Amino acid sequence: MGIKIKINRPNAVPFNPVGPKMGFLMLLIGVGLLAGSGYRGLDTYKFLNNGIRASGEVVEVKEEMVTRRKNTQGYSEISTEKRYYTFVSFSDTEGKSVLFQDSMSSNRPSYSQGDKVDVIYMENAPLKTAVIDHGLMNWMVSGILGFIGCFFFFGGIYTVQYGRRT
Repeated sequence: MGIKIKINRPNAVPFNPVGPKMGFLMLLIGVGLLAGSGYRGLDTYKFLNNGIRASGEVVEVKEEMVTRRKNTQGYSEISTEKRYYTFVSFSDTEGKSVLFQDSMSSNRPSYSQGDKVDVIYMENAPLKTAVIDHGLMNWMVSGILGFIGCFFFFGGIYTVQYGRRT
């Protein structure tokens, strides 16, 4: 005849079925972002290695007012800010002059008229592919996607592992 003792466990953790589901969703988002980061990184790597480099000159820095709508705390707010767009001219391998607008804009002028810049472009389509070589900034999209992807991936692993507890 054994003695039965009822143990009161106030710190017992009940099962939470939402935790693992959320974790798997976070894992899926993380894997997608990491795949996008890898694809974009490979694309950037190929462009930088296979692209033709040329010396260009800033011919114009165009200032434009850009209107944006923000939703903050349930209120819609319209803001206007200045954006600066850089126009660069360079000569391709055939000696043709090419004028293009850089893909990056900024809220302050990054260059002045007459500045010399390094240009990268693909030989088969210089006008469509030409960009200013921004150094490490060329890797910005891939890096941001990778950072956010790691956050979701490891957050998903943690949530699957420990998300059963509330």
